[in-house]
Amino acid sequence: MKYTALFLCAIIFWAGGGYAQTQPDITQEMRRMRLDLNELQKRVLGGQFTPQQQPPTTSPDGVAVETTLSNLQTKVQAFDAMIRQLNGRFEEFDNKLQLLERKLNGFNVVYDNKLQALDVKLDAKTKGLEEKLTNQLNTMDSKLQNLDENFAILNEKYNELLIAKESKMSSAQPLANGALSNINNKLKSTNTASNLGEIKSPINPKNLKPSKEAFDSAYNLLIDKKVEESIAEFKKFIDNYAEAPELPNAKYWLARAYNTQKKYGEAGEQYMDIYQNYPKYARRYQSLLELGLTLKAAKEVKDACEVLHILTDNHEQEAEKPLIERAKKEITAMECPK
Repeated sequence: MKYTALFLCAIIFWAGGGYAQTQPDITQEMRRMRLDLNELQKRVLGGQFTPQQQPPTTSPDGVAVETTLSNLQTKVQAFDAMIRQLNGRFEEFDNKLQLLERKLNGFNVVYDNKLQALDVKLDAKTKGLEEKLTNQLNTMDSKLQNLDENFAILNEKYNELLIAKESKMSSAQPLANGALSNINNKLKSTNTASNLGEIKSPINPKNLKPSKEAFDSAYNLLIDKKVEESIAEFKKFIDNYAEAPELPNAKYWLARAYNTQKKYGEAGEQYMDIYQNYPKYARRYQSLLELGLTLKAAKEVKDACEVLHILTDNHEQEAEKPLIERAKKEITAMECPK
């Protein structure tokens, strides 16, 4: 290297008469060597290695300081040792770099192999999942087709049953209406006989209370077990509030009041009126059941059976389940013919 050559030159000059070279020339050469060494140090070690500070070769007034040739030779040898040390560091770094490159190449090979293996596994699993999903979808399509076919069959059967039921109801309705008409006539005749001699007091429309207030007044009397007074108030309400929304409710509770006095004819007439004339009333089917129970209490078993059969045969879908169950229980208890 450059510095080794310089060192050899210095030795040759010293051994072969090179001592004739002036001391300022040698000092200048040393400065250049120091600068080159510092530059090399910065490039290789980043400033980590700093050679020992050399004493100045000139005095403050610019006069050269005498330096023996042996001291210069020692300095050159020190610089040469530093250069050899740097060469060793260079070789060490180069070896480490080569080792890292080999490890990196080996890692890349292993990593590529693992990636290829994972790709193969992923492709196999993806293919298996696709086949499984395809089979499941085919199975679901088959089941859906079967369900569609079953639904179509059930729909046809439902329509047949609906037609049969409508036919049965249409044929049974005249019979039911006839039976109810006969029962209603009986109830009216009973009610007329019990109400002979009753005189209605005239009511001045201007003196009427609001319908809700009048209804509540009659209903509270019934709750307080003042049955006679309650019946009188309910009858007044029915006479004076023909368009009130509480009218069917007043008829229902009037019938219940009559039942407490065992006036079955009067009670049955109110229940019959509710069933026939108030189809949207919430207690319409309850009134039909109460009519059957009232006829049973009046020992009119045949008529009671006909009324209860109308409830179970014609209104099983619309009426509340407890009402149908009670009607069927009464039919069984009275041994009604089918």
